[in-house]
Amino acid sequence: LWICLPALTCFLPTVGHALDKGFRRMLGVTIGGVAAILIVYVNPMDVPAVMVELFIAAALGKFFTMDPTIGYLGFQTTGTFCVVGVCNALDPTLSGGERMEAALYRMLFTLIGLVISIFLSLATFPSYCGRRLAIQTGKELSCASNMVSTLIKGLASRKHDGSKEPE
Repeated sequence: LWICLPALTCFLPTVGHALDKGFRRMLGVTIGGVAAILIVYVNPMDVPAVMVELFIAAALGKFFTMDPTIGYLGFQTTGTFCVVGVCNALDPTLSGGERMEAALYRMLFTLIGLVISIFLSLATFPSYCGRRLAIQTGKELSCASNMVSTLIKGLASRKHDGSKEPE
């Protein structure tokens, strides 16, 4: 799941968009993951401390989400912080070592999913395909518009009785 989710959400039809979203997600996962591992290490099973840290992380994430240049990075930082940090810090079934290991694995698998998504986008959507598609679409639209204009001119040149006016 932790590999598939980022691979699916960052797999976009253009390499530029996939790289942009993947890079922002990767930075968000890294920042949120480092902060999450820190709280798992410092405050395991300390509910009030984890809730205060969650509030601070969510407020900062929302603040940075409002800036369009950062946007997705802020959202992903908060999401990663919650999933990796809060879930592992407050799970009573995990020991100290298991908490850190689970947090590191979640972060690692997310980064692996991002790398897979970027490579799939590079392999399946080469940049020249977009240019060729745009050129061919332009030619098709031009041909269709010429055909429609010829038909309209032909209809406009007819008399009401159905005969054609001499040109």
